[in-house]
Amino acid sequence: MCAQIVAPFPPAGGISVVSQSGNLVSSFLNYAVQTGVGIAKVISSGNSAQTGIAEYLEYFAADPDTQVVVAYLEGVPDGRRLIAAIRRLTARKPLVLVNGGVASGGPTRGALAHRIARHRRPRLRRRVPPVRRAARTERRGGFRVGRDARDAAATANLFRSGPFFASGGVERISEYHERQDRRFAEAARDASVRHGKPALSATELVHTDRAYGNAGPLAVKEFGRVCYPSAHRAVEALRVLVDRALWMRGT
Repeated sequence: MCAQIVAPFPPAGGISVVSQSGNLVSSFLNYAVQTGVGIAKVISSGNSAQTGIAEYLEYFAADPDTQVVVAYLEGVPDGRRLIAAIRRLTARKPLVLVNGGVASGGPTRGALAHRIARHRRPRLRRRVPPVRRAARTERRGGFRVGRDARDAAATANLFRSGPFFASGGVERISEYHERQDRRFAEAARDASVRHGKPALSATELVHTDRAYGNAGPLAVKEFGRVCYPSAHRAVEALRVLVDRALWMRGT
């Protein structure tokens, strides 16, 4: 069962997932498809009205198909009930609890860069500066569009493989989302060239190229760049760029 906007359909297994981020659910499922990890049930609860994380943990505790639970939290309206649900669950089954946005630095200020052969050397070893509040509000909306478009492009492939693709305007919807994904790749390339700075793309959907080819990762490759499968790989590439730049300067 997958109560989620994007359904990559990994193999069946004993891991159940509940997340307040639909985007992260998509990432979890794509990684499960890539690695062959089995999934029992997946629930995206970000816009929940009556049932939330605590209720789903209580359900997973009693569910015979669930052996391990993964839960992603962004906000907790009733902390006492959540703690009680966690205690009941963990008395029977393991729980992996992921809490987003708890660090003041690191991933929340994560930089995206690119490989040595494709970019100029960084000039300085500096952390990414904090973003002003007004800019954060504007960028949050922009990033939401980017994430939703990426998920929609994955859905476009489901449309193409479905029985109704040739009717009802589904083809136009698929083509629109694929064009949008390509535009993000073009924007990253153009910004890198215009400003002379690394601009790196990262998404777990790079692995879907093996099956059907996602428009975003394919466009990044077409431009002679690398689309990383995770932000961790991207940041590591940035670290190598910086280290090389410092070594070339003798510092």
